[in-house]
Amino acid sequence: MNANFEELHRRKRELLEKFKIEKDSAENKQLWEALPASERVKYAKWYFEYCQREIDAIDEEIKDIKTKRREKL
Repeated sequence: MNANFEELHRRKRELLEKFKIEKDSAENKQLWEALPASERVKYAKWYFEYCQREIDAIDEEIKDIKTKRREKL
């Protein structure tokens, strides 16, 4: 169960890292800037919501693991 807990935290860290703009490559930046503003807004909103759902799911799994640990004690 500890490995699963650590894996969840690792996945959450990776998702949160994706929000850091400075990590983008120059090529990705050029592709992004070539999109019309309306497309960038739509894509950014979709991606943010996707990551937020993933983070929420991970948080829920972490909460379940912690609850199960407390029940065993």
